[in-house]
Amino acid sequence: MVENKLLEEDLKVIALNSFISKGYIDLTSTVINEFTIDNFSRRVDIALITKGNLIAVEIKSDSDSLVRLEGQTKKYLEYFDKVIILSSKRHLSKILSLVPSNVEVWTVCAKGKVKIEKRGRLKKIEKKSNYLDLLKKDELSSLSKIMRLDSKDKSKQELKIDIENKIDVLPFNKIKEFLVYSIKRRFSETSSNFLREVIGKGNVALSDMSLLRPYNSSMIVKEYDFNNVFEIKNEKKGLHEDPFLVSMAKKSISPIFGEIPIHIKKIIDD
Repeated sequence: MVENKLLEEDLKVIALNSFISKGYIDLTSTVINEFTIDNFSRRVDIALITKGNLIAVEIKSDSDSLVRLEGQTKKYLEYFDKVIILSSKRHLSKILSLVPSNVEVWTVCAKGKVKIEKRGRLKKIEKKSNYLDLLKKDELSSLSKIMRLDSKDKSKQELKIDIENKIDVLPFNKIKEFLVYSIKRRFSETSSNFLREVIGKGNVALSDMSLLRPYNSSMIVKEYDFNNVFEIKNEKKGLHEDPFLVSMAKKSISPIFGEIPIHIKKIIDD
């Protein structure tokens, strides 16, 4: 590949190969291609969940403009523990002048290798309510039920407001834990298929990126299953609780979540 001919997909492959070679991602990680945030107004080129951290990778190929870069990085830093920008040499000086000090900048060298031009750092998310923006309606509904809030017949925005009003009683790490769990579950099928393929052979090829297509029939099925799994059914229908939610509910024995209904406590005790 000639450097000035590198396209966005080429740079994604280079970024992912760099993560694999450095041991940053493994079979327990989650890789998402084109992760939409901010009410679908922005799209992260590659989102990673690895070692408990959320990482955003923004790709800038030779054909890309940097007009939106400042706004993109500012928004990504509201949700992600670390932001990395990978670009061709052409954009380097401009990127370095535009991004905050905690954003990491990579460029592509010969033979598809990556050079770290500026090291970034992990940044604590300022507001735990930011994490709610990344949850879907059914995920918010599940969190609402864990918090013993009424979620019946409520819109996504109403659920979010209800949770925000009570969010101070929830530890920061528990909100993040729920977000990480939800996103990993949402993309588990595509990410697992991709990682098994590329880690098994030790590298990512351009053709492997098709395994990360964000919108396909298997994901639709997964979201439907997810909705069923997370529904906390009443006692008459029977309780088929997700293990993570049971774990979260155990913590609700404390005043943080309030008293546990008897039919849920029975499942936990068992």
